Amino acid sequence: MAGLVTHEPLSMLNWLLKTDFDIDLLMFPFNKLGMFMDADPVKVAEAIKRLGKPIIGKKVLAAGCLPPKDALTYVAQSGCIDIVALGVASEQEAKETFTAAATAFSGTIKA
Repeated sequence: MAGLVTHEPLSMLNWLLKTDFDIDLLMFPFNKLGMFMDADPVKVAEAIKRLGKPIIGKKVLAAGCLPPKDALTYVAQSGCIDIVALGVASEQEAKETFTAAATAFSGTIKA
């Protein structure tokens, strides 16, 4: 598999939509605040849906600016992020974050 990673999701998505560059997946920041992104998340979500490739969302918690439940519910409900990369710094953060992820993504996993 081949993929691309960026901190400028909309720029990359627009470029991919204009080219015939074939990749299997993408990874970039995606959060409801638009932090660490080059555009509003709604615009990024629209471009993701047009491209139709699997997306790994990172910085979904906006580097700790968003509570896990709120952040992960937003990402799950966006319908455009297939996988999330989550960073945790303690056992307590892991419990809170992974519980929120399991709740937010319950029923969305495609087998």
